[in-house]
Amino acid sequence: MIEGISKSMVQDKNYTLVSDMDEVIVNISPYWYNLLLQNKKHFDKYLNLNKAKTVKEVMQRDKYYLNRWLTKENYDDIPAELMGRYLGLYLQKNFYANCVLTSYGKGLRSLSHKSWLDKIYIITHTINGYDDRKIDFLRNNNFNMSKIEVIMTDGDVPKSETINKHNIDYNTFVDDRPSVLKDVIENTDSDGKEFLFPFLGYNTESEIIEELSKSYKYDLQGYKKIL
Repeated sequence: MIEGISKSMVQDKNYTLVSDMDEVIVNISPYWYNLLLQNKKHFDKYLNLNKAKTVKEVMQRDKYYLNRWLTKENYDDIPAELMGRYLGLYLQKNFYANCVLTSYGKGLRSLSHKSWLDKIYIITHTINGYDDRKIDFLRNNNFNMSKIEVIMTDGDVPKSETINKHNIDYNTFVDDRPSVLKDVIENTDSDGKEFLFPFLGYNTESEIIEELSKSYKYDLQGYKKIL
């Protein structure tokens, strides 16, 4: 069972879950951070690569984007000419093969093999041409791919738009970004639905989460087992 999913909902024979992937099913920032350490000579001028000593510190960063969290105070961000090298670390073919499932991801894998589950939609922002790495990660980690549909979208496409476009009638929606939760709650049929998010540094103190928590039209829950 996945922490946070209510027992009453799993009685539904047509149970459908929609989930994010990065930092939800799989932690990508710890490995990315390690790659930055391995390439320190290129980034040391702009990034504080001594900021984290443990995986937990990376996951509990107070900014969503790893580069913005690491950028030294006297700089706004990595220069444009260096951003290509920074993204290139993520775009390596074997990147996801070196990342690990979260506790939630392990629970979702188990869920994918349950007879009462109808469908898991994974809606994930992806750079064109690099879709296969995420599919391979799920397959290599023994998810029941017959019940999983991965929908790749551009980063600027709201997930509510994707849900409505594909006519997805979900029971539970899971994402780590408060702005995405807000978008889906406000722009899809969210009444009575369940919304989950992992407690991470960039969302636990979020004003959006606080705002959404005041409504009783849906069930908003955070879960703590992030690693």
